[in-house]
Amino acid sequence: MAFKLESNPLENNALFAPVAEEPAPAPAPEKKPAAKKTAPKAVKEEKPAETEEFIRATFIVRKDLLQDLKDYAYTERLEIKELINKILDTSLTKMKKDLEKQGVRLLHKE
Repeated sequence: MAFKLESNPLENNALFAPVAEEPAPAPAPEKKPAAKKTAPKAVKEEKPAETEEFIRATFIVRKDLLQDLKDYAYTERLEIKELINKILDTSLTKMKKDLEKQGVRLLHKE
């Protein structure tokens, strides 16, 4: 049972008066299932080549680098996700070329 404070207990020895509980809301009416409509088969659309698969990852970054990243993303009106992917792609491409010149190949699944 819920109680309502009738007056400030610090001013006098007021007692809590019981308050009538509100009735439970009525259940929603059941919906009847709609008649099954048969639509023509949809043609599968292929994803455009520029659509890439993303995965969430967590990294520890220096505070000053993160602030620079946020500032640059804001200035260029980019999402941080877009900027990080752009930086990683550019940097890793350059690093791979440098390693290939040294005769080293990165391991990866193909």
